[in-house]
Amino acid sequence: MITKPKIYTLSIILLLLFLTIGNVFANDSTLIVKVSDGVELFNRAYDAWDKDLFLKTATYFSDIEVIAQKSTITLYWQAVSHFYLVSYFLFGYEKDKDKRQAKYHIQKAIDLLQVAQKREPQHAEVIALLGTLYGMRIYLDPLTSVVLGKKVFDNIKKSLAIDSTNPRIYYLVGMSYYHTPSLLGGGFKTSKEYLLKAEDLYKNEQLMTLTPLKPRWGRSTCLGFLGNIYKKKKRYKEAKLYYQKALTVNPKDKMAMMGLEQLKNRNP
Repeated sequence: MITKPKIYTLSIILLLLFLTIGNVFANDSTLIVKVSDGVELFNRAYDAWDKDLFLKTATYFSDIEVIAQKSTITLYWQAVSHFYLVSYFLFGYEKDKDKRQAKYHIQKAIDLLQVAQKREPQHAEVIALLGTLYGMRIYLDPLTSVVLGKKVFDNIKKSLAIDSTNPRIYYLVGMSYYHTPSLLGGGFKTSKEYLLKAEDLYKNEQLMTLTPLKPRWGRSTCLGFLGNIYKKKKRYKEAKLYYQKALTVNPKDKMAMMGLEQLKNRNP
């Protein structure tokens, strides 16, 4: 027979358990709403290629990190925002180019992703992003290839082994090869192969019904980078085609707009 004190104690335990579970679900619900708002902010930044909005997005996700506790999601979106700030300062208009700022945002993104990888070692996009950022660091300072070169290829191999159907991974791998010196296996042919594969997978993703929190970024810049690598090879007809495709996906894609502007008066 259960005595009254025992019943009282059991009731308190059940109440505390109920409140704890309730708080967990409340926190999860709050996090979903907050992350959804942040993703929407990122999408606005991406569509407008707006430096200030990318910065605002990174700050927003940093501010809500306390809600996420040990989740990787806020670290991931902070890092993606810094990644696009790197692209802004490296591949935008001449007036916007700033290698010092690019290096700063590379390091910020790397620091965030290294923490994210410790929390979730098999997160394929985190691993691929890290590899791409290592490649960008080498692009800015070739001497770092001694330390970072192997990390680029290790991350490429690992991310593809984890998720071989993710378009962002192929896009990021293509970018990694774009920034990798030819002596280390980078260059036009390899970069093009991965970027074209990414575009095929992006087409498939476009037909899928995904949750609002599922990443969908990268397609127009993938096409823009295809334009860039063809332009670098002086294959201007193909470059123009991919810049136009990028603008079909995102009419405000600055990389594509800038590429088309640079192709004016160029012979195919």
